[in-house]
Amino acid sequence: MNQPPHILIIGAGLIGLATARACINRGARVSIIEKQAHIGCGAGFANSGMIHPSQAWPWVAGGMNNSAQLAAARDVAALSHQAAGLLKQRMNALSLADINRSQGCYQIFDDEALRNIYAARYEHIGTAAEKQTLIARPALYFPDDFSGSAYAWSRAEAAALIAEGVRIKTQITPSLKPAQHGAAISLNGEDIKADHIILCAGHRSNLALKPVGLHLPITPIRGFSLDFDASNIDLSPLPNAPVMDTSSRTALTRFGRVIRLSGSLGAASAQPLWQRWCQLIPDIMQALPRPDRVWSGDRPVSLLGRPIISESPIKGLWVNSGHGHMGWTLSMASGELIAQMIFDGQSAPAFSWPNIDA
Repeated sequence: MNQPPHILIIGAGLIGLATARACINRGARVSIIEKQAHIGCGAGFANSGMIHPSQAWPWVAGGMNNSAQLAAARDVAALSHQAAGLLKQRMNALSLADINRSQGCYQIFDDEALRNIYAARYEHIGTAAEKQTLIARPALYFPDDFSGSAYAWSRAEAAALIAEGVRIKTQITPSLKPAQHGAAISLNGEDIKADHIILCAGHRSNLALKPVGLHLPITPIRGFSLDFDASNIDLSPLPNAPVMDTSSRTALTRFGRVIRLSGSLGAASAQPLWQRWCQLIPDIMQALPRPDRVWSGDRPVSLLGRPIISESPIKGLWVNSGHGHMGWTLSMASGELIAQMIFDGQSAPAFSWPNIDA
């Protein structure tokens, strides 16, 4: 009797865990290797918590023209709407309290003209957006967005996977190497056999691919977050749903008594993040104590404007990476898509291996 296929996943972050979930649901034997000592401590550890199909437009799109950016945004938006539904179902299955958080996300703008430009963009990709005013600024409200703790989901999903037979090894740095029939993984000089290897290593993907001579147009872009205890602060000017600031690429999210400021693009420290929200909500920021935690992490940003979810040129070696600021949003559908490719032979040209000299 044939054994079910063995899937080896490199990376136990949001994408790796979601990929493992999709594969084990199809009866595969799944193993995960994680470099960090603890699960869920990568780019999703202290992120904004937003599941935001609305934000499908690429932040960084190296050399892309407007039509290419629009095409990428439409593809990402379609996948993210599917992903949001899958993630909601999974959060319910894991009994995560975050499912009861306020629906929607807000985005604020410096002026109405910029809001109108963005509203037109969202209309182009089929994103519902309502014009509003928030903290005395023009705003858009996205009713299809929602939020939750990515770290809490990671811990709960990892525990569920382990209970279902998935082996997760932490503090392991595997080495990819060419093999006679595709690629192999070597751990301390010993080859580990797998029918398929799926690389979900985030910004470390290119480092992992180097020994087999492959490269992807993915670059790490650092983000920051600050957590504040707001137990004694009047937060009535703020909604319960997350608030995104367009100009700084940052967000404010409430997690119970904690306020989290997160994001940034091109900043070298958390200082610009702090300064921007001092401008936006000065009374609240002045009343907050010093942050309980300052954190930073690298987001794997694809210069193609969309993630790469594809088999590599090496048979049996797959990649699920390059999600940028959309990793938490896209996680469940990305895992489902690559499982459909492996088990059902489905193709997804919109997220294929790039046909460029990278």
